[in-house]
Amino acid sequence: MTDAQRLAASIDTGNLHWTGANVRAANGTLFVGTVGDHVRMYAPNPVVPGSSVSHWDTVLSPNQMMEPSYTVPIHTPSLELQLFKDIGWGVNTPTPGTYALNVAVAGSGTVTSNPSGINCGGDCSENYASGTNVTLTATANSGYVFGNWSGACAGSSSSCVVNMNAAKSVTATFTSTPQANLSIAKVGTGSGTVYRTNGAINCGTTCSESVAPGAIATINASPATGSAFAGWSGGACTGTGTCSFSVNANTTVNAQFNLIAGGKTLTPLLLSNLSGVSDSSQYYSVAVPAGARNLVIQMSGGNGDADLYVRYGQQPNSTNYDCRPYLSGNNESCNFQTPNAGIYYISITGFQSFSGLTLSASYQTVIFDPSIIINLLIN
Repeated sequence: MTDAQRLAASIDTGNLHWTGANVRAANGTLFVGTVGDHVRMYAPNPVVPGSSVSHWDTVLSPNQMMEPSYTVPIHTPSLELQLFKDIGWGVNTPTPGTYALNVAVAGSGTVTSNPSGINCGGDCSENYASGTNVTLTATANSGYVFGNWSGACAGSSSSCVVNMNAAKSVTATFTSTPQANLSIAKVGTGSGTVYRTNGAINCGTTCSESVAPGAIATINASPATGSAFAGWSGGACTGTGTCSFSVNANTTVNAQFNLIAGGKTLTPLLLSNLSGVSDSSQYYSVAVPAGARNLVIQMSGGNGDADLYVRYGQQPNSTNYDCRPYLSGNNESCNFQTPNAGIYYISITGFQSFSGLTLSASYQTVIFDPSIIINLLIN
């Protein structure tokens, strides 16, 4: 119906004709037609076959039908739609709407989308046109594997297609990869370093690391001066050469270093029954000769809680030190496999009051056997 037709039509001029004995919904059947330029609505009784509308189960006021457009939602269009068509209305198909797709990540990983818009991590929500098929792809971060989808996606495949016919939510769950612990224990009277050529172990200082089950570990042993590598034990290693093995569970490998004949251990510092109060400090030192190996400065025993600080060449403090184990109790140790020649300064500081503590410093020296040189000269 045009604006001109609407303005020309009114209930009391006869331009809109209602005829028939039963106009109410429950009592008759409507069909529509025209007489000249007049719209006629019939509710014949009895029913006339071929009516364009067979049953009217709702109420529309004349004002609604006289408007040039009608934007109030009709949630169950049936008779109303036919009625509007019959009196000359056109029906516009609405432009498809958009729906929100929200993605959540549990664990450590990212989810991306095609078409683009989601990169979660950071951007986890996007609006897509109704009917769009959105492919989501899950990528696990290091140390994790993709577990499964939930919400509008399901299953354990790394990709999922979501049809955007409504607002939808998806959760991607990532689970941590089980880890196995590889540890090196150094045994024997000597010293040396064990290192993993394809990992983080350099023991020395770093004597364990976590690896994925099934990872291949290749380890080597390097004895310190005055020591010899005696061999591997534990784990899957034997002999004295390079050892490669698969780490399928928590594994400890022993590396035995022994002192070469002629070496001996000296303990130039040994103090017992030390005590102090919280926040108090006591200072000591030990002189280490050139060529010494395996300097060990340790405190042990007693009650309370003291902290050990060691620094080469200068007195240590809470921010400047070469070694500070910082453990609870009084059992702490600082180890230097190849110490510098000179003075190592020691501080014992009370984290709490302590008593009955023992402090010692020892190192190994290498004494060459002259008979070896004599035998070499003779031979």
